[in-house]
Amino acid sequence: MGNYSEITPLKKIIIHSPDPGIAKVTPEFATDFLYEDIVFFPKIQEEHAALKSLIENFVGKAHCLEIGSLLADVLEEPALKKQFVQALCTLENIGDKRSVLLDQSAIELAQYSIEGNLAQHVYPVPNLIFTRDIGSVAGPFLIHATAAKKARARESLITWFVFHYHAEFSGWSSKGLILSPADDLDELIRFLSMPDAKPQLEGGDIMMMAPNHLLIGSSERTNERGIARIKQKLSEQSHDIEYLSVAYLPASRYCMHWDTVFTFTNHQEAVAYQPLLNDKDTVPVKTISLKENKELRFKSFHEFTHHFLPQLELIPCGDGVYPFDQREQWTDGCNFFALKPGVIIGYDRNEKTLEAFAKRGYQILEANALLKTGTSLHSLEKTIITLKSSELSRARGGPHCLTFPLERA
Repeated sequence: MGNYSEITPLKKIIIHSPDPGIAKVTPEFATDFLYEDIVFFPKIQEEHAALKSLIENFVGKAHCLEIGSLLADVLEEPALKKQFVQALCTLENIGDKRSVLLDQSAIELAQYSIEGNLAQHVYPVPNLIFTRDIGSVAGPFLIHATAAKKARARESLITWFVFHYHAEFSGWSSKGLILSPADDLDELIRFLSMPDAKPQLEGGDIMMMAPNHLLIGSSERTNERGIARIKQKLSEQSHDIEYLSVAYLPASRYCMHWDTVFTFTNHQEAVAYQPLLNDKDTVPVKTISLKENKELRFKSFHEFTHHFLPQLELIPCGDGVYPFDQREQWTDGCNFFALKPGVIIGYDRNEKTLEAFAKRGYQILEANALLKTGTSLHSLEKTIITLKSSELSRARGGPHCLTFPLERA
């Protein structure tokens, strides 16, 4: 098990279909929940369903896992249910709800943990649809994320229990291959309860650049403390990952994670936001040789790729034309997800970005229309499959954000 590439054929994945908690986000609290606006719930369900259908078509339903179902499975074990309720009550300061929560079924408790209960002042976690950020499989390791924002703290608690106790992840847990900035559950809760100065690490900032090379973005959501903890743990036991690079992004909303400005799309090909990832000194990169504990420093991402990936072609978001590059980066024009090399999923609204791919020989096919033809997705080459995205994009995440690959070929 493991991931050594961003583009090799997908085999297993975690997603989260939009749940009713998303419909509880109000204009007053939208920004507190990290949403730009309230979304139309039936429409976002419809848009996400097309993504799920594509993935199930490619990997099979048994290998497209829902995080809520995984949590419910864990909570069937009475001792784990008790431990989870205690942790949830501590994190959310709802100790008075403990007995009520223990009386719930595993499915009810999982739903409560995700959808919230406004009458009890327990808020939903509407960003859980962006499963990319809850962790990452990097090489042989399963990396657990510690959320930066309070709105996502409960997601880190949910995934701690799923990663450590669900049978699906025993290959990592039994071999000590789960890495987290937190050393144990108590430390995780302490980190998540801290307003600042805590280790932060989110999956949208974690990306394999090559089979032996992991990059982590230092961003609005991932900080040096979180990266340092993962670097230490990689240094102690990594045999497969030789290099750890840190790309220093501005701490800005538009580039909150690394995958908002860069994703791989094919062999020696990626889409990038050129105003940021150009040859200027805007995004410096530090590369650490984990075996030798030596550092290389690059003034820009351009210089970094010239050194490590000299054949890489960067396809410009928005076709490199202002203002389309800026507009389409905001609506996830750099956030593609690969089913296999050169067969990628993106949003239909980013038309100039799609034109840039079409110039390079890609065909553009709409998801639902493609599925109706019965065409095998495995047979496709150089294809962008587009999703309708009026509501998904307003939640501020693209297909890469919406997907957490557990295993690639």
